[in-house]
Amino acid sequence: MNTEDFLYKLKKLPPDTPMTAIHIAAILETLSGNLKIKANTDFDSLSQSKLIDEEMLADWLGESPSTLQKWRVKGGGPQFVRLPKSVRYSVGAVRDWIETHTVSSTSEAHVKGLTKFETDEDFGKKSSSFFDLYPVIIYENKYLGFFRSLDNGCEIEPDGFKLVRVMTLSALQPPTVPENQNELKDLLVALNEMTELIAKNPAEARKKYGDWEKRMTDTQRLGYFETALAFNLDFAKEIGKDFSRNFLAENFNPTLWFWKNIVEQDEANFCHENPVYVFEYLKEIGVDINHAAEIIDAHNNEIFSGTVAHIMADTFAENFHLNYPNQESPYYQQLLLGLLENGLDVNTDEKYGKSPISIAEEINQSDGAQISVFSKVLSGFQLNKKLQASLPEKPKKSFKKNPF
Repeated sequence: MNTEDFLYKLKKLPPDTPMTAIHIAAILETLSGNLKIKANTDFDSLSQSKLIDEEMLADWLGESPSTLQKWRVKGGGPQFVRLPKSVRYSVGAVRDWIETHTVSSTSEAHVKGLTKFETDEDFGKKSSSFFDLYPVIIYENKYLGFFRSLDNGCEIEPDGFKLVRVMTLSALQPPTVPENQNELKDLLVALNEMTELIAKNPAEARKKYGDWEKRMTDTQRLGYFETALAFNLDFAKEIGKDFSRNFLAENFNPTLWFWKNIVEQDEANFCHENPVYVFEYLKEIGVDINHAAEIIDAHNNEIFSGTVAHIMADTFAENFHLNYPNQESPYYQQLLLGLLENGLDVNTDEKYGKSPISIAEEINQSDGAQISVFSKVLSGFQLNKKLQASLPEKPKKSFKKNPF
């Protein structure tokens, strides 16, 4: 969800929608992200060894934070220091980088290979950037999407909020922006209208998509596909046929999609389309259901790193603070079995050394009476596989040819 998308949905709320002070603060910080007054820093006086954050470097170079983030994913920017939960830049490394990118002519830039250097301007500044922020509201140490958090009428006071920046570990290309910015806004409006219609009136939702079907790029189409995938699998399959060859297999991140839907949708809405069939379809079209994703906040503090399996294993929300999965729900056990059948990897560690199995073991070994349904279902699944493997194969029936 980018800033334009957030603002559109905000305007669509009824005037009497109740909000808490935390909701108001989240709105102001989300919309004012590009209006912050930059500190008047004397960069020449900084020592070579000093570490600076992303915002300070963006101010120094006159680039947007999202440009720096793209450089970290795709390469080309200053070297950075990867701390456990944040990113910093050495002043000395930045100065070296500036020196190597200082040229006296375009021909020298060409020789140095700097003519294709990508910045936010290449993708349309302040557009549908893949790194835009959106707010999540925190209730009882769990994350809820801003608009989902309004469903309870704000009867419960939230604990706070975070501005979330989503970044995959794959080099997902940002959307190509039309030259006509009004056309981009119309495209976002159409996507939101389709989202509102898709569960109630699929035929009308298809019409909304059809109006833009031939005029959008694959990256723009991705938003429509992700929405349809959560609500109407048949419609998602129709959209999937419109992508260029291998685009979804190379660019769609199922973990990122799963995380966003858990945060933004309640269980009833998210399970409107059985997620088991969704993951089966994704596997059929070549998407890796074990693809990892990384979620960070506005200050580059990491709030999630892992795969779908890590989310499924964290049934008490002690690691990733998600309001789903509810391990007592029949949806949960059905989904977990379906994922295991389709090759869910339960052994791979996330970047801090935790595997889905180790997360489940922590739950079982905790002091309370908590029991991990994840490990229980996994044990049953593995036992069943062993039993099936030990059974003799049934002889194949032979059929005599019909002489006639």
